[in-house]
Amino acid sequence: MNLVAIIEPIPTDQTGIAERKVSEISVEADNYEDGFAELRGQVPEGWRLMNVQRD
Repeated sequence: MNLVAIIEPIPTDQTGIAERKVSEISVEADNYEDGFAELRGQVPEGWRLMNVQRD
């Protein structure tokens, strides 16, 4: 199973507004739970997962 995630930077202040850039990461896993855990491990410090889907 291939999982694809969209990630974006976490805003640095309380306005909730950050520079609007996104990135895509993906993993191949045997099941959703393992793939999701692997995706979370790939999210850089200061970024957050916005969307995860099966490909």
